[in-house]
Amino acid sequence: MSASRIVLIIVFSLSYSVVFGQGLPYNRLVKVEKNNPGKLEKVATRYANWLPNNPVGHFFLAKVYFKNFESTSEDKEKSKHLYK
Repeated sequence: MSASRIVLIIVFSLSYSVVFGQGLPYNRLVKVEKNNPGKLEKVATRYANWLPNNPVGHFFLAKVYFKNFESTSEDKEKSKHLYK
């Protein structure tokens, strides 16, 4: 195998993982949301900490906090969920 062919294979394999790896956190969090909504806050927090520049973890955390806000009946409890 020539050196150019090896370089081409390496570049293709790296670009493939970058292109198709972008949606992995989103897909995982969608699955967790459907199958085990109680675990979603923990997993979304982990993704928000691991990938701070990726908005997926923060988006799902906002969804969890908003659901908690809507389900709370007292004003004092509602404000607690707003500032969490």
